[in-house]
Amino acid sequence: MRFMGWFIAALDTVVVFAAYVLALHLRFAGAASGLPVEYLGLCAAIAFVHAAALAVYETNHSLHRPFIDTITSIVIAVLVSTFVSLSLPFAAGLRIPRSVFLIGPPLALLAVTACRVPFIVFSKRYRARRRALIVSGSRALAEKVASLLRASFGSVELALAGELKGRVDELSGLRVDDVVMCPDVPPDIRQEIQLWAVTHGKQFQVIPSLYEVLMRRAGMARVGDFPVFEMRRPALPADYQVVKRLLDIVGSILGLFLAAPVMLLIALAIKVTSPGPVIFRQARVGLGGRVFTLYKFRTMRPDAERDTGPVLATQNDARITPVGRLLRATRLDELPQVYNVLRGDMSLVGPRPERPEFVTVFEKQIPYYSLRHSVRPGIAGLAQVLADYSTDVRDKIRYDLMYIAEYSPVLDFKILAMTVRTVLWPSVAPGLRWISSLEERWTTLNGGARR
Repeated sequence: MRFMGWFIAALDTVVVFAAYVLALHLRFAGAASGLPVEYLGLCAAIAFVHAAALAVYETNHSLHRPFIDTITSIVIAVLVSTFVSLSLPFAAGLRIPRSVFLIGPPLALLAVTACRVPFIVFSKRYRARRRALIVSGSRALAEKVASLLRASFGSVELALAGELKGRVDELSGLRVDDVVMCPDVPPDIRQEIQLWAVTHGKQFQVIPSLYEVLMRRAGMARVGDFPVFEMRRPALPADYQVVKRLLDIVGSILGLFLAAPVMLLIALAIKVTSPGPVIFRQARVGLGGRVFTLYKFRTMRPDAERDTGPVLATQNDARITPVGRLLRATRLDELPQVYNVLRGDMSLVGPRPERPEFVTVFEKQIPYYSLRHSVRPGIAGLAQVLADYSTDVRDKIRYDLMYIAEYSPVLDFKILAMTVRTVLWPSVAPGLRWISSLEERWTTLNGGARR
């Protein structure tokens, strides 16, 4: 499928190039004998920007997801790339009519969508023929995973690990194409099923445990005659820490300047519709376990925790105000945290910071939870763009550890780009509805629940 992704990206480049060439021809019709040659290079640059945005927004991956999700991603990718492309004529020293950027984007959108439809149809038919087997240690987890995968496969069957011990060969009687292994399957049974799946030509997928996430970047070493995996504490390399902090300072200053009008309107909306302060202050745990004050727009009633004390927000929490519900859906309630980034409490991208009361509980209940404090928390995070609002904290920690282990400035850019999509189109934010496994979604990006 990697070839398919590259082929679609190349096709995107060609059709967007053709769309902008056509836009120029339409604009200059009757006013010029032909298209200025120097504009062809500009069209090529615009096409590459669009192709890159279409790839970042995953319009060429997971085409089996709901059709509207793919089309929405295409629309947002074209909007973002058009905005970026507006600066290209100035950079190239060319004067180009603004009407070209009114004609070109709709043509590019129609062309890309028309080319994507055949691949979507093919992907859906391909998936509809595939049958998946979910192996789990508990029926509750198996059914939960099955509910997420039924949209991605023609049929889904469940199997409990305890019932398969010593009887894995009986799976040969099942007509399945994919085997999805849940993280609660005991190691001995997992090995049996993995060997069976590989030897029988089945696609084998694993929802990783936290241990497996940490081992993802382990290095090879040798102790005596034994090969070993050498695992280091997840942390950002020193050079990346410097680059990341510089980008945070520049980004936060620019963000405060650009977001000032929007923040003013949000403050007015909160003040008019709900009594209480506009800005909500709360203690959160940051780098190295240090507690800092986080700022955000208030989205709940002022007395939200008067009777209950600190509790996690839920998807349909009655304490959330009408304006707050909109702010949470678009993530706009997080805008004041740009100030936290400028102060050094947070980063633009990183694991979402949690309250000290919950951190104390999570560190006791969830192995490796404290490792997420080895980097600065962020406004945007991997879990926020890939997970659903109600995703369990144990699943979110997988994303946090994946982010730390695989960090690069490019990954930060991708997460920020995905966050833009979440803000522009909140209904497509939940990622777990689109995927056939956590690992597939991560691989796609790298190649929520929030407070």
